[in-house]
Amino acid sequence: MTLLTGKSIQYVDTPDKFKPTELVGRDDVLILDTETTGLKGEVIELAIINTKGQTLYDSQFCPSLKIDAAATLIHGLTFDKLRHEPFFSDQYRT
Repeated sequence: MTLLTGKSIQYVDTPDKFKPTELVGRDDVLILDTETTGLKGEVIELAIINTKGQTLYDSQFCPSLKIDAAATLIHGLTFDKLRHEPFFSDQYRT
């Protein structure tokens, strides 16, 4: 999970590094949620949510890499579902 706080970016790997209740309602925090083709894959879905529960951005992307079967079991995304979406690399510079 990635937390954007004010002008800084914090990468949170484990829930014990922060208390979610401390984030609720803060105006200076955004939460980025991604789905990928695998552990070291590419982004195929990106959502940005504020701490009030509002979705500020939500988009899916066509993969240029094969989606791992294990990843599909987690997020349910397949190439067939994403084939008509834009490529992430066409939308954002990596």
